[in-house]
Amino acid sequence: MKYLNSILLPTVLLLLVYGCETGKKVNLESPDATFQTMVNAIQAQDIDTYSQCWHPDRANNDGLALRLKTEPELWKGLQQKFHNDGERVARSEGEIDGHKVSTYEVITPGIENGDRINSVALTEVNGEWKMYHW
Repeated sequence: MKYLNSILLPTVLLLLVYGCETGKKVNLESPDATFQTMVNAIQAQDIDTYSQCWHPDRANNDGLALRLKTEPELWKGLQQKFHNDGERVARSEGEIDGHKVSTYEVITPGIENGDRINSVALTEVNGEWKMYHW
């Protein structure tokens, strides 16, 4: 019994800690959750979480994810555009090629061009919402 407890207890604790940590970090269950997860990843300069937010066909966001690894100063520009003061407006939902799509505009105080990021689009992939473009 002691042997079982010495293996079982650490395993359960490890699963709980790992599960809680990843559950907080990567939430892709809705368009808003995915967008917020991406914003949090940008603020933390967390390339792994940032990449998980993107649609598989767009995972590198036109090469940006790869460039963030080699040019970490690029995080600063993203942090100015995507932060927790941003507001999502004009949301619309639809379907393209059998996939759910959610689009909206983001107003972020302090960025150039009228504080707006052009439309942000997310699509549902296997029950998770993924960034498709901004």
